[in-house]
Amino acid sequence: MTSAKDRLRELAPPEPVIPSLDQLDAAVLPPVSQIEILPPVSETREGKLDNSDRLDRLTDKALDFYDALLDEPLDPEASKLLNAQLTAAGAIINVQAKVDTTRLRKRQEDTLPKLLKLIAEEDARRKKLVA
Repeated sequence: MTSAKDRLRELAPPEPVIPSLDQLDAAVLPPVSQIEILPPVSETREGKLDNSDRLDRLTDKALDFYDALLDEPLDPEASKLLNAQLTAAGAIINVQAKVDTTRLRKRQEDTLPKLLKLIAEEDARRKKLVA
């Protein structure tokens, strides 16, 4: 009769084989010229979720509503309207900050082409040294 620990060991995935450092030094990577560099994703909404068209329409309606609400003159006597205007303004500013952060992060992370160019230059430099 096998113990629970033995049964778990049998069901567990095998331990990954980690090569020695000597094997890693001998590894051959494909030349950078053979690596396909994909163009950046366009600003279109590729890979949309099923309800994304509906969400786009609702977002447009919400923005129109907020636009009309914020166009109303500020009236300190109408506390409900003033509260709604302040809430709308805060929500819009919060969303814009998130969008700006995402755009900035996307710009900062798009360094792959530059890295591949540096790798190609280093490969060329090393080939000259070896030759």
